[in-house]
Amino acid sequence: MRGRLPCLLAMVVMTTCRAGEPRSRTPTVVEPNVAVEAPAPVPAPAPVALEPTPELVAEPVPEPTPPPVVVPIITPFSPGALVLSPVNDGSMVVLFPDERAEMRRRVGKVLVGQRVELVPVAESERIEAAAAEGRLVLEGDQRCRAPLTPAEVTARYFPGRPTFEARAECFEDCRLLVSVNDPPHFADSRAWESPKVSRPHDPKAWFEAASRVQPTQSFGVGGLGLFGTSHAPPVRFNPPVGIGPWEPLQPDEVPFAALEGNVAGCAHPDPLVGFSWQLRASVDRSGRVTRCTAASDHSLAQASAGECICDAVETIAFPAGAAGRRFRVEAVDDGGFGGNVRLELVQPGTETWVTRLQEAPALARCLAASPLPGMLAAWVILRLAPDGAIEDVRVEGEITTPATIGFASCLVRELRLVPLPCRPPGVDTLHASLIVNGP
Repeated sequence: MRGRLPCLLAMVVMTTCRAGEPRSRTPTVVEPNVAVEAPAPVPAPAPVALEPTPELVAEPVPEPTPPPVVVPIITPFSPGALVLSPVNDGSMVVLFPDERAEMRRRVGKVLVGQRVELVPVAESERIEAAAAEGRLVLEGDQRCRAPLTPAEVTARYFPGRPTFEARAECFEDCRLLVSVNDPPHFADSRAWESPKVSRPHDPKAWFEAASRVQPTQSFGVGGLGLFGTSHAPPVRFNPPVGIGPWEPLQPDEVPFAALEGNVAGCAHPDPLVGFSWQLRASVDRSGRVTRCTAASDHSLAQASAGECICDAVETIAFPAGAAGRRFRVEAVDDGGFGGNVRLELVQPGTETWVTRLQEAPALARCLAASPLPGMLAAWVILRLAPDGAIEDVRVEGEITTPATIGFASCLVRELRLVPLPCRPPGVDTLHASLIVNGP
């Protein structure tokens, strides 16, 4: 027992020491008579600064996806053609639907005869009759769940387009009144009226009145400042110049301004289109205009409009005088807004095509619809069919803001409607530089 006790104590000591020391394969050796330094105190860890708990902020609710915009429906009618709405009768007039329809046809015939560009009344009637049955004849005879009113037909196919409104009214007297219902961006207003209707209870009297409506006034509408001052009247005459034996009376002493009411219907129907006619005429001994010609180099000038102005000039009764008298006079079809936007030539040889695009009202109309606060430089690229039809339009440049996007979208839509002659030889893609100088 005594022999085993020292061994057991030794084992307890060794186990106790090993428990307090780090476990290592190398034993700790203590030299005799050598002072052992106490281990350096371990510094206490610095207190950790606690970061404040961040406040929980609610995420903003994303805005809903904007609804799709209405895509204009392309119709077979000229973009400059106005719509003649069905005739209305006032509170003191009683006209049945078939009678009002006959008046509408007669008014349309008069307006077309005065060189006003209209959506054909027969086409309007066909579209409206089908729509009243819930059929859309301009869209593959598509069926609708509900019929459309004439006002809904106009809103669907001719949104924003000026419309003629005819109304049979009896105030101090009875007349048929025709006026242009202008949307805000249309800067021209005209009115027609019939002679007095002495038998307002007789529909035949109203038919006669509808066949005799005449322009009565032409005045400008501010149009919210989009176009500035509009033209009034639509066609005006500059002072004439006489050649030949005019003494003592010169042609500039004849009041050409008195004709301006008669030539109101000769103006181009789009107020954004403006140009001049050069008229040449001869006068015989009796003072009658025996010959008149009108010429204009503008791409949108129509020969029928020139003939219309000459018809008015030929009504002038000059005093009798010597033979051989001639005169020339400039008739100005006012308009042509939007000078801050232009197209410039890129491809030599395509000048006439670029000029025709420039003279069309598309540029001015789009700038009025989407005014730009600053300058814009871009490219307009048009793919042309052999007959000159514009098949595709692209506008390339810094088109990033809502205003420039709206302007470019309008150009893509409007330029496709511009009639061009057959495309330039060897050119199927027409390029032009677009410059907008700001407001």
